[in-house]
Formats: sequence, structure tokens, C-alpha cells
Amino acid sequence: MTTAHNHNKAQSREGAGCCAPGGMAAADSGAYRFVFKVDGLDCAEEVAVLRRGVGPLVGGEDRLAFDVLSGRMMVLDGADKVSLEEVLKAVRRTGMSAVEWRKDDKDADRASDKRHRAQAWLTALSGLALLAGLAVHVRLAGGLTEALRLFAGRDGQPMPTAELAAYALAIGFGGRYVVVKAWYAAKSLRPDMNLLMVIAVTGAAVIGEWFEAA
Repeated sequence: MTTAHNHNKAQSREGAGCCAPGGMAAADSGAYRFVFKVDGLDCAEEVAVLRRGVGPLVGGEDRLAFDVLSGRMMVLDGADKVSLEEVLKAVRRTGMSAVEWRKDDKDADRASDKRHRAQAWLTALSGLALLAGLAVHVRLAGGLTEALRLFAGRDGQPMPTAELAAYALAIGFGGRYVVVKAWYAAKSLRPDMNLLMVIAVTGAAVIGEWFEAA
């Protein structure tokens, strides 16, 4: 499962690019009640999800601000009275996780770095599993020409178990974090790119197109 995102096209609801800094100087000066480091906050899609999930709790979506580049969400001073734990629970219900962030707080940054490393490893493992599946495909087909022909159709022949297993691993590694967000989108009846991706991958696997799914 491979995801792609165009940072030039996505726009945040503040009117800035999806990776615009979003005014962290104000956060440092104490203009916000809470500042959170949010794991899984990557771009405008997650900003919209957090606005829907956390906004009602703090008095409206306009009581939140975001710094996508740094993965931070800020609750404005004018927000309704709400506890730190209530906001954290609301974030967890979106399929993401958060910790309170303060200037010079290294623990939150280390936790975020750990998750990013985990994501990088899973992405690498997904890619390696996909390459392994392709290698098995070419080897069992007896050459590149026959392998390419088989991609057009196997004439009813089942995919070799080793090849299927490699593609399944690629899907599992690549979808680790996507599935959680997709589940939230399904529960809230608000389809997003994560849910659509899971549906597409599942559909491809069901009809036997494991390479397409991976």
C-alpha cells in the first residue's frame, strides 16, 4: 500500500498551504491555552479531522490553530473551558495521538521522532515486501516477458502462495497507521482519503489483484 500526497494542492482551512507554519511564534508567547504535539498530523486531511473531532469540545473549529510542519495543534485562549485530558481523549478518538507540548520540551519531540522512525521502518518494510513479491513473480514466471504477460491475467490460475504472502505483508506494513484513521472516518460517517484507500485496497485483494492492492 503506497500513499502519495501533493503538498502544493492541499490547502488548510486557515487559507495557508497545508504545511504552512501557522504562527508558532504566538504559541511560544503564550497566546494559546494548550499546545499539543500530534502524532499523525501530516497535512490538511488530518487538520479537517481534528477540527471535526476536537472543535465541538472547545467551542468551535475556529478555536483551534495548527502548525502542520511541526505537527502541532493549538487551543486558543478564547476556547471553552476544557481539561487537558478531554482534549487528549478527543484526539485519540480520531485515530491520532497527542501529548502536551511546551517550549524546550524534549520528551514530546522524542516521542514524535520515535513514531516517525516507526513509520519510516514500516514504509521501508512495505517496499521491500513488494519488491520480494515482484522477484518471486518474475522467478516463477520463468522470465520478465512471461511475468509481464501474467500481469494482464493468469487465465484462472491462482497466484503462487509465496508471491501472495509477500504482497499481503506489503499491505500490512503500509496500512498500519492508515487503517486506524480509516476506522474513525467510517465510525463518524465522514469518508476521507484513508477510508477510500482501505476500501480500494480491500476490493483489489478480494478480486485477487494483490499486486494492485500492494
